[in-house]
Amino acid sequence: MAFFRFPLLRPGALAGAALLWLAGCGAASPQAEAPAGPGDLPVPSGEPRRTLRLRIDLPPRHDCEEAFDLALYATRAVELVQWDRGRRSCADRAVAIRFLVRRLGEEALLARVRELAAAVRLDGPPSRGSP
Repeated sequence: MAFFRFPLLRPGALAGAALLWLAGCGAASPQAEAPAGPGDLPVPSGEPRRTLRLRIDLPPRHDCEEAFDLALYATRAVELVQWDRGRRSCADRAVAIRFLVRRLGEEALLARVRELAAAVRLDGPPSRGSP
């Protein structure tokens, strides 16, 4: 029987290919989206913001900057974390953190940064608006 000489034409292989095709079609179908949470809503432009400029030492690890960013962005009041350009070290980094003043106080933000960083120093007075 010439039909069974080709491994892809065997009845078991055809059934497996059909199952894979059906599974792929199901994965491509539109999924129901999760409802938007409070962090997914736009912030009004009139909402007061402040930028805190710091020099920090992060715990040494290959993704120190990313880990710090993700931990701060979990606080929905943090709008932007902007790093000094060209530095890839975890030590003595300049960072500007823009946050929503009505949702997070400066002392609370500093406390959170101190939890995440090995050392924290102010790098100028807080400013209003964008970094």
